[in-house]
Amino acid sequence: MLIDSFEYLRSLNKYKKINGLLADIKFENNDVGPLNEVGSVNKFGISIPKCGTTAVQRGFERIGHQVIHAHNNPTTYEAFVNGNLLKDAGISLETLVRFRRRLSTEPIHFFFGYREPISWYLSLAGHFGMPMTEDLRTDILCRLHNGHPWNKYRLADARKVVERASGLDLFAKSFDKRAGYTVLRNGNIDVILYRFDRLKELESYIKRHIDDRFEMKMERVNSDENYVDFVRKLLPAEILQVLYSDPIFSYFYDQIDAALLLSRYVSS
Repeated sequence: MLIDSFEYLRSLNKYKKINGLLADIKFENNDVGPLNEVGSVNKFGISIPKCGTTAVQRGFERIGHQVIHAHNNPTTYEAFVNGNLLKDAGISLETLVRFRRRLSTEPIHFFFGYREPISWYLSLAGHFGMPMTEDLRTDILCRLHNGHPWNKYRLADARKVVERASGLDLFAKSFDKRAGYTVLRNGNIDVILYRFDRLKELESYIKRHIDDRFEMKMERVNSDENYVDFVRKLLPAEILQVLYSDPIFSYFYDQIDAALLLSRYVSS
């Protein structure tokens, strides 16, 4: 059914608007998941990309769970051919989760991942097939803040979605750096914060507390020889020190972790 005017949508309250739009129009993207069935979805992987959220998503899907996998509102709208309908109707990821919460009291699990900034930077560059040239190495700080595609996936935007949807301050509780994950709870909502380098520990948690059939399998690993060789090369110490002094990095990693990363990447 085609919608020629949004007057009908504007006349309804926001939850009727969501219900009507999802009933009338199909939003299809295998990476995002079954948006039209959000009313029965209990798992949400929302974080910056390249942090294992796809592995979490596919692990649950293989054992019959439905998962919505997204990073922020703008890139979610872009993921659908007709995503402008969601945007124009003012339907965000957080309003979709609130809609789901009104329909069911079943527990909801959010998965929010973090990856140390150098490997995240290089992984996203590899994912988008960017040339592995010297300026990619020397312009890291500028590109992270202002360059495409990194500036489309700011952690603050993913954090805002999860906090608004869950009612939790993601960083109010200390992160368990030894375990590699921390669980936050608000009623029937759990938010699992985790580090990309501790996916095996996350898998163990899921097996113990959510579904013992779950298996973590890494997908989309970049094995291109040029990318792999580039990652092995060393980086200027001043760039690393700036990145590893960031408060968000310090929330997930301690000084010992930072020292190990510096020894891995820093040039002499």
